[in-house]
Amino acid sequence: MESSRAIHGGLSLGGTLATMSTLQGDLAEYPLPDLLQFFHATRKNGQLLFEHPQTRKAAGVYFHQGEVVHAFCPPREGEAAIYQLFKWKEGKFAFLKSARAPLRTVNLSLPNLLLEGLRRLDEGSVFDNLPDPATILHIERDSQKIGDVRLTQSEWKLLSLVNGRRTLKEIVELSGRTEHEAAQILYGMLLSGVLTERFDDAFLGVIVMEKIPSEQAPRNRGQPPSILANLIIRECNGVLDLRAIKTKLTCADHDLVEEVRLLLRTYWLRTVRGQDEVRRFF
Repeated sequence: MESSRAIHGGLSLGGTLATMSTLQGDLAEYPLPDLLQFFHATRKNGQLLFEHPQTRKAAGVYFHQGEVVHAFCPPREGEAAIYQLFKWKEGKFAFLKSARAPLRTVNLSLPNLLLEGLRRLDEGSVFDNLPDPATILHIERDSQKIGDVRLTQSEWKLLSLVNGRRTLKEIVELSGRTEHEAAQILYGMLLSGVLTERFDDAFLGVIVMEKIPSEQAPRNRGQPPSILANLIIRECNGVLDLRAIKTKLTCADHDLVEEVRLLLRTYWLRTVRGQDEVRRFF
């Protein structure tokens, strides 16, 4: 899935607006979720204006440094207008650079807007928007990228099946849901950044940890929860970084991160280097 495709030229809304806009196109080619992601990623300021081809109805979304701050789709405003725009499958759009929102009606982060908008769609197929069924999915670990995403119970259950080894097809099959339901949930989590097709383990190369000696640990510290946890503790010597340990133990990214997170919380490990990365990814 291309999360932020390059957007080029295209159709025009016509008239004066065309000369004022810096970007024009059609929703049939660039769906709203892709547009929102693009303007978010490029931290744009301005207004994305839409025109429905049948009704000639106008709608708009305002951005401030890439965040959605106001939207209208008569008679709706705010988040409700965004969710209504999700149902538009066609229509022209134009971006008016630096246009200012007259008021603020949207306070949800973009990942939450995307998730909620997709939850409300009950038609069509999302399979064309998903990666290849053989693609291995990963959980995005960077808290700066996903922010305060709010998942439903169904989404949490599906997320628990993602371990950095299972393919999209395997996750759908294990989900206990219909293919359409599982695909729609996965698409929403991919689009909002909760899931990713590529795991970047660069942060592991920055983090160095060491074992907390028993005399410095709480008296009620329990035993390490697994064989892998014991192996990680043994390798955390204050010199090796986590990526080197992962390579040495030949374990999956997901397994290493989950075990280290638990060992930090149970006072078996402490950070020697990479405190900022630990706060972001653990």
